[in-house]
Amino acid sequence: MEGERVAGLGAALRSATTTLRNFLHQNTDAVVVDLVTITLATATVYRWTSHGENITTGGFTWTAGGTGTAPLVGRGRIRDAVGLEPSDLDMVLWCGTSAEMGSGIKLQLAAVNGVLDGARVKLERCYLDSAGAVIGTLNRFEGQVSDVTVNSTSVELKTRSDLESLNQVLPRNLYKSQCLHAVFDAGCGVTRANYTSSTTAAAGSSSVTINHALGSAPGYFIGGSIYFTSGALTGQSRTIVASTTTSITVEFPFSAAPATGNAFSAYPGCDKTAATCNSKYINLPRRRGFDFVPTVDSVSINPTAEYSASQNGVAYVRGNPGSFKGDKTGQASSYGKPIPIVYGYQRIPPMVILAGLYTNGLSGYGAMGGGLVQLALCEGPIAGIASVWQEKTKYTPGALGLTIQTGAGITAWSAATTYAKGDWASSGGTNYASKAGGNLNHVPPNATWWEARGSATDERAQSPWSYLTSTWPALALGYGGTAVASLSSGWGTTVDGALKRATFEVQGLLCGTAWYFGSAGGLAGPPMVLTDLLTNAEYGLGWPTSRIPDYGTGSGVPSGFTTGLGGTTASGYDYLVRANSWGLGLAIESQRPARDIVEEILQATDSTCTWSDGQLKVFPMSTIEVSDGVVTYTPHLTPLYDLGASSDGADFLAEAGEDPISVERSPVKEHFNCFPVEWSNQTPSRTDITGAVISEPSNAFNADTEEGTPDPADVALYGVRKASTTNLRCIVDKTHAASISNALARRSVTSRNTYRFRLPWRLALCEPCDLVTLTDAKMGASRKLVRIVEIEEDEMGSLDVVAEEVGTVATAASASYTLS
Repeated sequence: MEGERVAGLGAALRSATTTLRNFLHQNTDAVVVDLVTITLATATVYRWTSHGENITTGGFTWTAGGTGTAPLVGRGRIRDAVGLEPSDLDMVLWCGTSAEMGSGIKLQLAAVNGVLDGARVKLERCYLDSAGAVIGTLNRFEGQVSDVTVNSTSVELKTRSDLESLNQVLPRNLYKSQCLHAVFDAGCGVTRANYTSSTTAAAGSSSVTINHALGSAPGYFIGGSIYFTSGALTGQSRTIVASTTTSITVEFPFSAAPATGNAFSAYPGCDKTAATCNSKYINLPRRRGFDFVPTVDSVSINPTAEYSASQNGVAYVRGNPGSFKGDKTGQASSYGKPIPIVYGYQRIPPMVILAGLYTNGLSGYGAMGGGLVQLALCEGPIAGIASVWQEKTKYTPGALGLTIQTGAGITAWSAATTYAKGDWASSGGTNYASKAGGNLNHVPPNATWWEARGSATDERAQSPWSYLTSTWPALALGYGGTAVASLSSGWGTTVDGALKRATFEVQGLLCGTAWYFGSAGGLAGPPMVLTDLLTNAEYGLGWPTSRIPDYGTGSGVPSGFTTGLGGTTASGYDYLVRANSWGLGLAIESQRPARDIVEEILQATDSTCTWSDGQLKVFPMSTIEVSDGVVTYTPHLTPLYDLGASSDGADFLAEAGEDPISVERSPVKEHFNCFPVEWSNQTPSRTDITGAVISEPSNAFNADTEEGTPDPADVALYGVRKASTTNLRCIVDKTHAASISNALARRSVTSRNTYRFRLPWRLALCEPCDLVTLTDAKMGASRKLVRIVEIEEDEMGSLDVVAEEVGTVATAASASYTLS
């Protein structure tokens, strides 16, 4: 059916309508043009085409370049490849004298004024028949404008694909007193629309000061933003540095003064203090500021002394609160340390966020009690804490008397409680904020007294530790979104006066669900981890879920990456990891690019990926069928096309005298038959002189190395050739580590050939990770199975292709499609 996008057409294969797919397979002539969609940061959309006439398809119309206010559009080459490196797209908008962006605003001037900053660009290839009717389109590029060059007659754009966002370092949340959220973002949770005021510029406005009749309280908009929605300033926004009941002053001037009556919207800012969070936005349980983190060298006798210069009584801890030697550090008390992200099981050190008195040589404790401590662990909500190692002795949290807060949870509403303005309570699965003081016996959802703030099951808002609420209310913070372990007394110090050191075995995010690895509380499923890491707006990259294929579908899997090559679940990423029981125990403790973390997960699950159709597609590299008795992973090894098989190279583009295929074979010295993998040993042990196996729990989750079984045939020829160690600490199982080591060695030994060839535009459905066969009678190659790893499309649609050998398959299956 025209308009229906068909995924999984026998291989990775770009998404296309059935009509377009059939047309490309059966025809050699067509009119191919570009459709360009530019979406500004303000959500205004412009659609232009390189065609000489307007094109309407999918309910939208693209205006022909050079007509009316539309510019002529041109673009450079498009490169797609296996892996996570972002691709570029260069575009030129030829403006002439009539191109505009906004009513009466020259496109060049709009670009100079920053209207294109952060704009999103989508390029589609549109195929027309001889009568000019649209056959279908292919999504060829999506990304964001990174560089803008303005000339008198043109605007040049350099855009980067959405993989650019993988440069963001994670964890991105840090321990600091200032709230981690930006007002109105996903973590803050307050809805911007509820605080946005819209009006028009009043007489006497300038480029710096905009007069209005909103009547807002003095200072209300400071730190917020103003943006114009009509007039010559449409699309321009500025930060507000001052506001009165009748005017707003911006940080730097607009390009001109607004005309009287020009429409604008403004919203307030937040100074990120607890007082503002509570009084202005009624949002304290979501606030993520760590106001009471002790300094490295001191804690207080009087719990207010450290935070008030007017009081005395400070005692000193001798040195840093301590650390273990080795690769697992003890707790520390310092601002700026990243808040770890933990998936599945892992062992991590805590962060001291509140401490009572720990003295150097004194026998008594201050008013907060001996050994009071709050330790922040990681991003929540977690499943729980399995074990605690205090000074290398293993305990359960209960044995130490710890109260564990998972990172979410609002106290249920109680008729016996008098709620002050800003207090929160949960009722009937919804969280509520009290809108007024003295809120007694007013049952939620009474709108006069309560403001609904979202589902209690989805929130990361968290009520404060009840002990502090009743004993030291001035220190009672909820730390919403952070897992916290608390103890009112008895934590104790070492002989040198430092806090007793500890590490925690965290049952972290996505920590096992019964359908995935057989029991709750286990390791995390890799598809779920990837999905959460990429889409979570509070501690991940915040991608829209549309960038994850299969999101929310497939046999109860609450994530994406279920459909594999061949369009089947059996060949998909989800079945690969489930059949192999490849769960993860991933702790992201120090900052590194998200690209490195995603790459580690893919390596640890013998898979690769490509960016296509505006989505990150993940495909297994494994060519071995495996079953866990519940699901069976069946590798898809069927080629998409047999190239050159029926016409001796006619499918290839080659100049006269030029070979259709070239092959590069890499030297032996660049390939290895042994790949050591460093992993986290969850259950270490040793064998004593009697042969007895002795568990060593104090070393749990420390680094171990697995080398698998080096390829015997290759070792016989060249000896053991060992690669540098691959760090995959997200693996916590020896068998898992060995299987990945073997997979890396197997591909290194069997896939040494790289193939290069050129294809016509009608093979535009091909994308990286697709399988094809190559036949070249002069070379002696007959249906050689290869995997495409790179495609570069020129302005005319011709494709330069790089492919790698699939060395584990002797005879390729019949191709899925033929070309007429």
